[in-house]
Amino acid sequence: MSQTKEVISTLNSLIETLKDGQEGFRQASEAVEDSQLKSL
Repeated sequence: MSQTKEVISTLNSLIETLKDGQEGFRQASEAVEDSQLKSL
């Protein structure tokens, strides 16, 4: 059971890291001023 909890904890940490990255990319895309880059 302890190993299961460790796996769940690790997966939750990875999910949070991915969410943080997603938010960072969203903010970066909103801050782009180059019109060619905005169209991507």
